[in-house]
Amino acid sequence: MSFLTVSLLTLLLAASLSACSDAAKPASGADAQAVAISDAGGDVVPTADAAGADVAPDSKAADADATAAPDVAADAPAPTDAGPEVAADAAPPVDTVAADVATDSGPALSTVTGTWTLGDSGAKYSLHGLWGAAKDKLVAVGEQGAIQWYDGAGWHAEAKPATIQWLHGVWGASDKDIWAVGESATAVHWDGSAWKVVALPVDGALQAVHGTATDDVWTVGDAGGAVHWDGKLWAAVKLPVQNYLYGVHAIAKDDVWIAGGMGTLLHWDGKVWTSTPVGSSGMDDNIEGVWAYGAKDVWAVGKKGVVFHNTGSGWTKVESPTKAAWLFRIWGSASNDVWMAGNGGVVLHWNGEALAQIDIGELDALRGIWGSSAKDIWMVGPNKTTWHYLAP
Repeated sequence: MSFLTVSLLTLLLAASLSACSDAAKPASGADAQAVAISDAGGDVVPTADAAGADVAPDSKAADADATAAPDVAADAPAPTDAGPEVAADAAPPVDTVAADVATDSGPALSTVTGTWTLGDSGAKYSLHGLWGAAKDKLVAVGEQGAIQWYDGAGWHAEAKPATIQWLHGVWGASDKDIWAVGESATAVHWDGSAWKVVALPVDGALQAVHGTATDDVWTVGDAGGAVHWDGKLWAAVKLPVQNYLYGVHAIAKDDVWIAGGMGTLLHWDGKVWTSTPVGSSGMDDNIEGVWAYGAKDVWAVGKKGVVFHNTGSGWTKVESPTKAAWLFRIWGSASNDVWMAGNGGVVLHWNGEALAQIDIGELDALRGIWGSSAKDIWMVGPNKTTWHYLAP
């Protein structure tokens, strides 16, 4: 072998050893940041650099068996206002919705922390009215004379309903003394064992019923129709207006409120009825529901999301998160815990400072509200549905 050949082989061997030495060095700086791995879905995601930098917010686990948190998944859609926030790839709990304050509907000051659960009332038709004697003794009424009972374990239909007329409202002095009213001046009474139809001296549909005792019950309806039960008979009541009436709430025998069309709000002080209209005249000012926590804490709701509050010195309009929905019903457990519901599944909550819109997952009209406490509330409405709120 010639000297020239040996020299060439020596040079080649040295170059090879140098290349192997460089390849064995760890990557650093910009070189390390360029290293990438493929995730289970085939996407290429940058890893953390050799210095231990934080993983990029949209990174996924390299291991195909690893489960990425839903809130960092790269393909997760942003939450919308259509309902409660749900992880992109995870199915929400069946028929259960966490009570969320809508982000686009006014001050988010509600203290609601419970969960609304959708249920089936077992009725064949939609329900319009709801009342309870206790948390395990509820009654709901609705279309085609539907009457449904809740006993704490579930809902079941009344075996022998007394009418096929639509029923709009229900109220009781006890679980053995309940009145329900509806179309064609229909009134039915539950005495603890059976429902019986009772004739009333009024024409047209009856929309609401409320009272303070077994001998003090009021019902109101079409064309200014109002009737009072004194424990012995129903007597027609002469009112200063002939407008359609939609709501009634009795605080005491000498303290009763009635709500109706054209901004009607009537008050009974035990001697005389006083008209205290709100807003301008016209059907756009329909007042659908009225409810009171006390003589100086009265609420009224109606068309276009209108909300009024009376603290003893007159009615004040309250800024409402909704302008499109009609509000029908009100119920509360305290002066700082008032619920309102209406068309489009709209639910509002008053926490003592402001109204907030609550998303319970319903898109149709809610017609009845009742609760045994601030932590146990029911609503009824369309398609035989019930909504039950439970808070920790």
